[in-house]
Amino acid sequence: GLLVMMVALDERLLWVIPGHVIEVSNLWVTRGGRWDAYRFCWSDLAVVWSDAWSSPDLFLRKPVEAWQVPVSQKHQVSLIGQRCGVDFFRRIGLSVAFPFVEQGPCDMILEGIINVQNKTAGCPRSSSGRYDISLCRVDSRRARRPYQADDFDLLAVYLVGSGSVSGFLLIPAHELIRRGHVGLGAACLYLAIYPPCSSPSRKTAVEAKAWQAQYYFSVKDQYSVEECDRV
Repeated sequence: GLLVMMVALDERLLWVIPGHVIEVSNLWVTRGGRWDAYRFCWSDLAVVWSDAWSSPDLFLRKPVEAWQVPVSQKHQVSLIGQRCGVDFFRRIGLSVAFPFVEQGPCDMILEGIINVQNKTAGCPRSSSGRYDISLCRVDSRRARRPYQADDFDLLAVYLVGSGSVSGFLLIPAHELIRRGHVGLGAACLYLAIYPPCSSPSRKTAVEAKAWQAQYYFSVKDQYSVEECDRV
């Protein structure tokens, strides 16, 4: 099991709940609610952690590297894509950092100023070789909405198959805004990706493949000066 920590920032309230007592898929905590037995003062946090550490029968002990590997296949595929992106950006000389808060519109930060949104596609969605990725966020009411124009600066799309990345696209946000995929007035909540190996027949798909080609990169051991300049 794990310790689940939940924080109410506006009131600085803290809940620390043992994972083995949670039997629901959605967890909601309120002052005086069902989980109030697990609400603690911040000054008690060290004691709570110490008690958990002294109970190896309830809380698993694994190396950091083991905890960094996701359990679900979907998240494992996402991790493969992210690692490819980190390796590429660092190889061409860009610094890579990660936001402190996860699950936001920014997944990594280049050179301290460029916000990158990562997307990973695990398999083609059609016989023509098309991949589909979602381009939306889920708000507090679980409603889907398009990304805002300033949510990120660069969209990185990794195409993963058989445990490795076959290629990736680095699409500037301004291109997505211009084409109506992001920002005010965006109508479509997904983006169809057509890599060079795809064979679309519809006119709109052929046009999409054409404009996406300038943002496509193959995975290589070494990248040319021209490819670095494209970034």
